[in-house]
Amino acid sequence: MVYIPDIDQTGAIGLGFPFYTGRLGIPSQAIYVDQSRKDRYTPNGSQENPFKSIGAAYSYYQASDGDFDDWVIIVNPGDYNEEIFIEDDISIIGRHAYCTRIKKVTWSSVNRGFMADFTIGDLIVLDSASEIDSKPLGFDRVNVENSAEITNSVMGFRGFVELNDLTINNSWVAFSNGAKIEDLAINGDDNEPMPSIINHTTVELRMVTASGITFNVANGAAIDMYAGSSYITGSVVMLSSVTILNNNSTFLALNKTVGTYYNYAGAPT
Repeated sequence: MVYIPDIDQTGAIGLGFPFYTGRLGIPSQAIYVDQSRKDRYTPNGSQENPFKSIGAAYSYYQASDGDFDDWVIIVNPGDYNEEIFIEDDISIIGRHAYCTRIKKVTWSSVNRGFMADFTIGDLIVLDSASEIDSKPLGFDRVNVENSAEITNSVMGFRGFVELNDLTINNSWVAFSNGAKIEDLAINGDDNEPMPSIINHTTVELRMVTASGITFNVANGAAIDMYAGSSYITGSVVMLSSVTILNNNSTFLALNKTVGTYYNYAGAPT
């Protein structure tokens, strides 16, 4: 059984955010990767003759004109010293975050994507799922060792995810079910591209531990933050002590029926 993405369209605060929930299923086409194989054979992506790199498996998927709903790349344990650039809708599944590692991953201009059970050195997400559809970008049980940056995208993180030095720019990002975030910068700029379904940067934290949160707004932008069932520590204590990078901005707590919904709005410049 392989974990592949599914979407809950209701969202935590009823705004229709496609928060990734996950489901079990068996894809009809699986491409296997195993760098530990030392014997001689001709790689073809089968379980018996796997590719030895994730990049080779992804190139095979591209050449095959694969469909997101039917294909998945399954990666066996190993330290894959690769930097891969993903620009097609695809699912990539490792065996476990503690034994499957890749140096760097960039997702660019994808509509649907899924990655699970990996440790990633550096992560970049650009212009992805920004138009929204039934299955946008979702990550599950993924650790990011060094840094992550998300720009003009709509995506969700689920499960016991650990991220360090995370920057969110003009995006809608949701975290839930045990995610741990350290050093989170949330940026909004009305002069920069933004997903068509939102008016400003939005971050959802549900059952999440977060520390070191910084807000930065520019050119009349606003930042929304939903913090239901979350533990926020370090430089931010229940969002009452926030590093503000725009002295003309305001930070408001709005009453909602579930959790607390915060709006941080910058004055026009």
